[in-house]
Amino acid sequence: SLFKMIGRRIKELRTENELTQQELAKILNVSSMSISFYENGQRKPDSEFIIACSRLFNVSTDYLLGKTNTKRIQREEKVYHKDKQQKI
Repeated sequence: SLFKMIGRRIKELRTENELTQQELAKILNVSSMSISFYENGQRKPDSEFIIACSRLFNVSTDYLLGKTNTKRIQREEKVYHKDKQQKI
Protein backbone atom coordinates (compact mmCIF):
# COMPACT_ATOMS: atom_id res chain seq x y z
CA SER A 1 0.00 0.00 0.00
CA LEU A 2 0.95 3.64 -0.34
CA PHE A 3 1.23 4.06 3.44
CA LYS A 4 3.68 1.17 3.67
CA MET A 5 5.80 2.54 0.81
CA ILE A 6 6.04 5.99 2.41
CA GLY A 7 6.92 4.33 5.71
CA ARG A 8 9.66 2.19 4.13
CA ARG A 9 11.18 5.22 2.43
CA ILE A 10 11.08 7.34 5.61
CA LYS A 11 12.74 4.56 7.61
CA GLU A 12 15.35 3.99 4.91
CA LEU A 13 16.27 7.69 4.77
CA ARG A 14 16.24 8.03 8.55
CA THR A 15 18.59 5.09 9.05
CA GLU A 16 20.85 6.16 6.17
CA ASN A 17 21.22 9.48 7.98
CA GLU A 18 21.81 7.72 11.32
CA LEU A 19 18.82 9.31 13.00
CA THR A 20 16.65 7.69 15.65
CA GLN A 21 12.87 8.00 15.47
CA GLN A 22 13.11 10.43 18.39
CA GLU A 23 15.69 12.61 16.63
CA LEU A 24 13.69 12.71 13.39
CA ALA A 25 10.53 13.53 15.34
CA LYS A 26 12.24 16.45 17.07
CA ILE A 27 13.61 17.82 13.77
CA LEU A 28 10.19 17.61 12.08
CA ASN A 29 8.25 18.71 15.16
CA VAL A 30 6.09 15.59 15.46
CA SER A 31 5.92 12.88 18.12
CA SER A 32 8.21 9.85 17.93
CA MET A 33 5.02 7.77 18.07
CA SER A 34 3.92 9.43 14.81
CA ILE A 35 7.23 8.48 13.18
CA SER A 36 6.72 4.90 14.36
CA PHE A 37 3.17 4.83 12.99
CA TYR A 38 4.30 6.26 9.64
CA GLU A 39 7.21 3.82 9.32
CA ASN A 40 4.97 0.86 10.13
CA GLY A 41 2.29 1.96 7.68
CA GLN A 42 -0.25 2.38 10.47
CA ARG A 43 -0.94 6.03 9.82
CA LYS A 44 -0.88 8.26 6.75
CA PRO A 45 1.49 11.22 7.00
CA ASP A 46 -0.01 14.53 5.90
CA SER A 47 1.32 16.46 2.91
CA GLU A 48 3.21 18.91 5.14
CA PHE A 49 5.14 16.04 6.71
CA ILE A 50 5.93 14.50 3.31
CA ILE A 51 7.21 17.85 2.02
CA ALA A 52 9.26 18.40 5.19
CA CYS A 53 10.87 14.94 4.79
CA SER A 54 11.54 15.67 1.13
CA ARG A 55 13.38 18.87 2.02
CA LEU A 56 15.21 17.40 5.01
CA PHE A 57 16.54 14.40 3.08
CA ASN A 58 16.88 16.22 -0.26
CA VAL A 59 14.70 13.75 -2.15
CA SER A 60 11.66 14.21 -4.35
CA THR A 61 8.17 13.71 -2.96
CA ASP A 62 7.66 11.21 -5.80
CA TYR A 63 10.49 9.15 -4.30
CA LEU A 64 8.84 9.20 -0.87
CA LEU A 65 5.52 8.19 -2.43
CA GLY A 66 7.16 5.31 -4.33
CA LYS A 67 6.38 6.76 -7.77
CA THR A 68 10.07 6.69 -8.71
CA ASN A 69 13.22 5.01 -7.47
CA THR A 70 15.26 8.11 -8.32
CA LYS A 71 15.89 10.03 -5.12
CA ARG A 72 16.88 13.37 -6.61
CA ILE A 73 14.75 15.47 -8.92
CA GLN A 74 16.33 15.52 -12.36
CA ARG A 75 16.43 18.92 -14.06
CA GLU A 76 14.52 17.67 -17.12
CA GLU A 77 11.63 16.51 -14.93
CA LYS A 78 11.09 20.06 -13.69
CA VAL A 79 11.11 21.72 -17.12
CA TYR A 80 7.91 22.01 -19.12
CA HIS A 81 7.83 22.62 -22.84
CA LYS A 82 5.86 25.86 -23.19
CA ASP A 83 4.15 24.87 -26.47
CA LYS A 84 3.08 21.32 -25.63
CA GLN A 85 2.49 21.80 -21.89
CA GLN A 86 4.15 18.43 -21.30
CA LYS A 87 7.14 17.29 -19.32
CA ILE A 88 10.23 16.97 -21.46
